Amino acid sequence: MIVLFSIPLAINQKLRYNQEIFFLGLVNVFTSFFFVYLGIFLSAPGAIRISTVYILWPISYIYFIGFSTNISNLYKLTKVILYGSLISCFFSSTLYNKFVF
Repeated sequence: MIVLFSIPLAINQKLRYNQEIFFLGLVNVFTSFFFVYLGIFLSAPGAIRISTVYILWPISYIYFIGFSTNISNLYKLTKVILYGSLISCFFSSTLYNKFVF
């Protein structure tokens, strides 16, 4: 949904990428893609469910980093990633405690 709303912004504004960051991001995505399909091939439980974390999220991060025209936007993106990760860990730990103990 967010990507669909950002398409007009991408058309009006040229996306800028640092070549090293873009290359490392693509290496990350392709490596994750390989290991997810290896897990599917070996019938690992949860390989398909975890593919969104290892493939789709890095692609979306690379996409949104392209909109960062100054360093303050990168700080905001880093805060969103950090706080989202902390909230996700908090909720998963509360669910884990609820169902295990």
